[in-house]
Amino acid sequence: MEESITAGDLEILVGARAANSAWFDAIMVGAEIMSERRKKWSGKSNPYTNFIKWAQAEHVSVEQTFRWALSLKVTRDQDSEAVDDSLLDNDIDKLNYSALGAGWRMLPMAEKLAMMLEVGPWIDASLLKNWEMADGEEN
Repeated sequence: MEESITAGDLEILVGARAANSAWFDAIMVGAEIMSERRKKWSGKSNPYTNFIKWAQAEHVSVEQTFRWALSLKVTRDQDSEAVDDSLLDNDIDKLNYSALGAGWRMLPMAEKLAMMLEVGPWIDASLLKNWEMADGEEN
């Protein structure tokens, strides 16, 4: 489901740029590459497909995969810079992995469940542990 940017969203963006234009520029670079990376890693499926598959393969929570992806970027040896990569790209990746993880945490449980089932017959055990039954009882 595509959502439009609202006037309130634009006001927040204008305020953020006024607060720190360099931060805003970095956020915009991250936003610019998000669509390209989404196509590369998740295709036409939900935007968390690769993280769900990673969690399934490693028998961990989906949230753990964001921490692992981020730790790969944080522990990168800056003295052995790859020819086809840059430290700026690395920083933008850290920004996006953090935002993807935060976005996952903000999703309603039912939406997370639907995304997991779309990928295959697997559900993150940490999601089930916190699930509330229809009668209000915890699982």
